[in-house]
This record gives sequence, structure tokens and C-alpha cells, in this order.
Amino acid sequence: MATRTTGVEILGVREVTRALGQIDKDAKKILDKGVREAAAELVTTSRGYVSSGLSGWERWKRTSPGFDRSKVSRGIKVSRSANRKKGTTTENVVSVINSTAAGAIWETAGRKTSGTTKAGKVMIAAITRRDGPIVRVGPGPAAGRTIWRAAAETDLDALQDKMRRLFDEAGRAASKKFREIGRA
Repeated sequence: MATRTTGVEILGVREVTRALGQIDKDAKKILDKGVREAAAELVTTSRGYVSSGLSGWERWKRTSPGFDRSKVSRGIKVSRSANRKKGTTTENVVSVINSTAAGAIWETAGRKTSGTTKAGKVMIAAITRRDGPIVRVGPGPAAGRTIWRAAAETDLDALQDKMRRLFDEAGRAASKKFREIGRA
């Protein structure tokens, strides 16, 4: 059985996106819309896995308004932000992220350890009993309860092919526009 990947490298994404933004803003908008639409199924599926949280979490207000299922669900969205690590920048074609604090905790609790304190172990065990274990897709460290669970059930190969086609079309459009500018 082939290992499923969680990403694909498409060279020139950043350059194509920038070029389109400089020479044809409408084409860039079409590209951005296409990318968001391609990831919409993953976002919708992820939102369906958002739990109601644990007993008492709705009153948790130290650093955020607590665990509100509708806010956590709305916080799952498409991102096109760049990843920066020392010496490199990787442009994301698309990422699905959980942008709320409570949602991020729920998504990742137990990813690295099963808890380092007694309270942490109890919390992770309760979350696991309620919504199941962390789901891993591919060989990397990325894993979670909502987004990665949805990714495991999504045809990622088809999604990657759709992204490749979108950027191939955008690259051809940018090349055509550059040739037109060169002739002028």
C-alpha cells in the first residue's frame, strides 16, 4: 500500500502568484478562489468533527472565551500564509488551519505526549474517549482530531491534482500575458 502524503511540492507557486498579482489581478483572484474552493470539502468535513468539548470547558475564560463549538467550527478555515524557517520560506498553496485557541488545543492534545502532569493525562484521556485518538496522515509529525481526521477520509491525491492543474493554468496565463507585454 502506498503511503499517502500530506503535501506536494509545486515549484514556482510564489512566483506565479506574485506575477499574476502584478499583471492580471483578476486572474489572481480567480486562482485564489479556485484554491479555496478546492479545499472547501476538507474544511466542511473538518467542521463536522468538532466536538462540544469537555464538561466545564465552556466556562474556561482565562485566555479566551472558552470552548464554544460554533466558534471552534468557524475557526477551521483555509490559509495561504507562508511558512518561514531559518533560511527558507515555503509558500503554502493551501492549508486548513484551526485558528481558535480552544480548537487548537482540542485538535492537538496528545500529539506529542499522553500528558506530562496528572491533570494533562486525565484531560487527554477524556478527549480521546470522547472523540477518539489523534489521527496521523503520512510519515510526518502532523496529526490531529478534526482536520487530520478529515484529511484521512479525503482523496488527497485528487486534491493535489486539482491544485497542480490550477497552478499550471495560472502559469500558462501569466506566460501568455508576459509574451503579450514583450510584444508591445
